[in-house]
Amino acid sequence: MSIDVRIGPNTAIGKMTIPVRGQMVTTPVRLIGGKVYNRSRRMALIAGGPEAAAAIGDRWVYSKADSEIRTFLTTKKLADILTIKDGGQVSKGNTTTINGIPVIALVSDGSVLYVATTGAPRPVRLAPSSNENGERLEFSEYDVPFTVTVPSHAIDLSPH
Repeated sequence: MSIDVRIGPNTAIGKMTIPVRGQMVTTPVRLIGGKVYNRSRRMALIAGGPEAAAAIGDRWVYSKADSEIRTFLTTKKLADILTIKDGGQVSKGNTTTINGIPVIALVSDGSVLYVATTGAPRPVRLAPSSNENGERLEFSEYDVPFTVTVPSHAIDLSPH
């Protein structure tokens, strides 16, 4: 899964690459008003076949089934990811530079959180503590204003 989004209180905008029936699909996403909107003819084709893709076309859709996507688009999810579990230990690691930002490594339970050492102490990267493959999150563009609007003429795919 790949996520490139801007997240604010109760809103998000960006794009995600997610698995749909065994295939990876990239789609723009918006979270607003508790609903996740996405727009992908390819996703409609894979999930619903040619008829669904033709009916949806290039329009935005939302569905209650998108609740799994929603969890990755909230500040609560980010806070959960960055929270040390009960009994977890944190050790101070080395200092380095990531994307031109001086950081210090904080190591805990197989993960390393790199935190900026200049300016505000904000997360810059979360990565596995070993060289094995694993998920890595990059944090950037703090305090950049953005606006999310409800797409016009969105299709509701929720079961009624």
